[in-house]
Amino acid sequence: MDTSIQSRIIAGLGLLGAVAAVSCAQADIIYSDPGLRVIDGWVPDTVVIQGDAQVAITGNGAVMGAGPSAQRRNSGAIQINGGELTLQNQARLVAGQSANALSQSSTRSSVQVGGNAIVDGSIYGAAMQDNWRSEQSAGQRLRLQDRAVVNGNVVYSGHLGIQDTARIAGQVSNTDRGNLALAISGGMVDGSVNLGGLNQHAVDISGGTIRTTLNGGTSSIDLTMSGGRIGEGIRSNGVLQADFSGGRVDRGIAIDTQVAGTSNLLFTGGAYNALANQWLLSLDNRTFTTDASSIEIRGGEFGYQQSGRGLFLDQHVDFSIFGTDLIFANGWLTGFLSDGSWFNQAITFGDNWQGRFAVNNLNVPEPGTLALLLMGVVGCAAAGRRRARAAVAS
Repeated sequence: MDTSIQSRIIAGLGLLGAVAAVSCAQADIIYSDPGLRVIDGWVPDTVVIQGDAQVAITGNGAVMGAGPSAQRRNSGAIQINGGELTLQNQARLVAGQSANALSQSSTRSSVQVGGNAIVDGSIYGAAMQDNWRSEQSAGQRLRLQDRAVVNGNVVYSGHLGIQDTARIAGQVSNTDRGNLALAISGGMVDGSVNLGGLNQHAVDISGGTIRTTLNGGTSSIDLTMSGGRIGEGIRSNGVLQADFSGGRVDRGIAIDTQVAGTSNLLFTGGAYNALANQWLLSLDNRTFTTDASSIEIRGGEFGYQQSGRGLFLDQHVDFSIFGTDLIFANGWLTGFLSDGSWFNQAITFGDNWQGRFAVNNLNVPEPGTLALLLMGVVGCAAAGRRRARAAVAS
């Protein structure tokens, strides 16, 4: 762990211990009027933000959340029912009598945690909304940036962005019946990312690290991965629409679709690894649909360290691969992918597999063949010019 982040986690825990010395007989401070309010000192009360109010906790400001409303379920030291909150510099936010340090419950609210800010406790954002896929359109949004640390879990619906070297020491998950758009361009999630329920989610990973697993549950996930790392694989019993063009996934990808719908996985790049007892890539579509789930491989490093048990296909799953000199024999598929990567993997078919298996070789002609073809084209062009001159002369 980065020593600067580790020291700030320890400092935050020390501040958390100091909360016990603060009297619980405090009040709620409510901000509802438009305009910016700055907190740069010690506030033992609960802060409530609503309407169009803007609150910035800066300098060495700290909110301890000991007001009476903090005792309600899922409430936080700061409760946002609207407006904007910014934590920066050395700001501190500490959960009081609730496990949550911050709670959001409005489709018109945003939170930005940056600088060296520390959030001791979990973050809970439960507002239901329609326009949740992008940060610009989401009514409820949270951005963790710079060197910010959250010493807890993030349970959220709306848009969550993690960037720079920001860190979540716990897990990330969606709220009940809530949709989550998760954009990771940097930073670290120490725990797993759990996206459950019969909900829709969007995950965009262009950098950063999920140290453990990306779990899809029975939900529907649109995943785009162009960078970053997932340390303990991808698991889902739901529907996954995935575009892998970069990044690294260790400990395999296992999709066992048990809900209505089809999963479609496209690989044009990236690196993939699995332990000896794991499938490197498995897709099993257990639900009957008129359309098949699919795997399409055009690029990527499969088994860059270990391949595990290779690839597994079962039920209604189509498989296609594109490259050169691809050969499937005796259960092994070898050759070069379209991006030039070497592919050498075992393919196992389940007892109930019924799909299409397509090996697409896009071989280019040999150099000698190309030379002959070029000579023929040049000869045809010369003959055409001679005929044209003869016609003019006559």
